[in-house]
Amino acid sequence: TRIDPETGTVHVGERAHESGAAELADVLLAPGVTLPRRVRARIRYRHEGAEASAEHLGGDRARLTFRAPTRSVAPGQIAVLYDGERVLGGGRVTRALGVDAPGVVASGA
Repeated sequence: TRIDPETGTVHVGERAHESGAAELADVLLAPGVTLPRRVRARIRYRHEGAEASAEHLGGDRARLTFRAPTRSVAPGQIAVLYDGERVLGGGRVTRALGVDAPGVVASGA
């Protein structure tokens, strides 16, 4: 599943299209929050959140590596990062990486 933010087109895929990681842009963090760290990432309004490791990629970019494969991660979505109930920050998903993508390994978060 993915959303093309330029055209607004929603592409629906099979369950096999789970994400092991996501790349974020336009990342904003609360004062004092630094990466890398373990987080709970909420991708959608009703999403309970997924345990992940968040790491800084430079500039306003970050990468989430999910502890378990996560469904329905798509470019254009906003990922909000939490520590318990505390909002740590968030960013716009620019790329969802499949569980078999090179460099994607379970984070152990």
